[in-house]
Amino acid sequence: MQERTGSAIIIAILMWGNAMSERKEINTVRYAGLDRLKTLCALLVICAHAPFAGGFGGYFEDICSLAVPCFFMVSGFFFPRALERGREGYRIGRIARMTGLSMLLYFVWMFVFYRWTGQDVHVITDYLFSFRGMVKFLFFNNVGFAHHLWYLSALLFVLIIVSLAWRWGLMRPLFLLCPFLLLAGIAMGRYADVVFHRFISLEFSRNAYCLGLPFFCAGMRIAQNKEKIRCRLKKQWLLPLALLFGLLSIGEHLLLEHLGRNMEGDMFLSTAPGAICLFLYFCFFDEGSPRLSAIGRECSTGIYLIHVAVLDILYTILSKTPFVVAYEYIAPVPIFLTSMLLVMLWNAFVKRRRASS
Repeated sequence: MQERTGSAIIIAILMWGNAMSERKEINTVRYAGLDRLKTLCALLVICAHAPFAGGFGGYFEDICSLAVPCFFMVSGFFFPRALERGREGYRIGRIARMTGLSMLLYFVWMFVFYRWTGQDVHVITDYLFSFRGMVKFLFFNNVGFAHHLWYLSALLFVLIIVSLAWRWGLMRPLFLLCPFLLLAGIAMGRYADVVFHRFISLEFSRNAYCLGLPFFCAGMRIAQNKEKIRCRLKKQWLLPLALLFGLLSIGEHLLLEHLGRNMEGDMFLSTAPGAICLFLYFCFFDEGSPRLSAIGRECSTGIYLIHVAVLDILYTILSKTPFVVAYEYIAPVPIFLTSMLLVMLWNAFVKRRRASS
């Protein structure tokens, strides 16, 4: 019974992800490179949530921290067009519906999963309906029972803040504020012990303000100045620079560990320039596989929504077999491929239904 309920919830998540990914605005210009970037970032997010076993996996997570900033920049890149056309309300409504229903579906899923694995379901309800849990969600985008959904909540907050700033003529002050917000997030995250000599809870650095706004606004600025930027960029430097900054983030991690001051967080000093270099390359110069572009365009939302449920199921099943040790060394790959396959199958099913109706 619980397995059938879990399957129904996964189908519901797929339906919702498919519906959201197919709602395209009229005359929207596609940037195939950004679709391929979304595919890469979906894989990196999975690598962060289910890291490869061993020392390599732990440090590869530092490179994976480029993914979420890139997702925010992609959203910001297309938002000026929505503002100019008066479509910001549509965008806000869509993300609000996606956030609300995703939280509802994952709340039910986690309830079923906890019962299935014999865990105490009161952990979920006590957190969700506590004053502390509500404050963390309403002000800092923390979704205690489905941590990856913080991104949707943060994106919703960012869209509202940017829309109000646009309407009130405050975009320039907001752009000027973003570097300080970014530095504050780094200081309260990875460098909390260096700056404040104490641990600071993760939600103070992983939220709409310190992570979402700076990169969303960076995407907007790139869109507003795309012709000037394209003319001045040197394609051959962008990917090596992105890789260099990714390796520097590992170096920062090692240095902080050596000093005994490494804290939990998403951002190193080198993360922002690395994410920007990666975004610029895929935005203006990438000429990769059309198949990867199609995956990003049609499946990235569904992969993002469903991958945590797939992660839970695969590990729960394989943990009871001798294959679990080998699985832990390659976990992101089967999670990504399984999530992608489920989304593709669902998309194909929906297309056949529409064609026959």
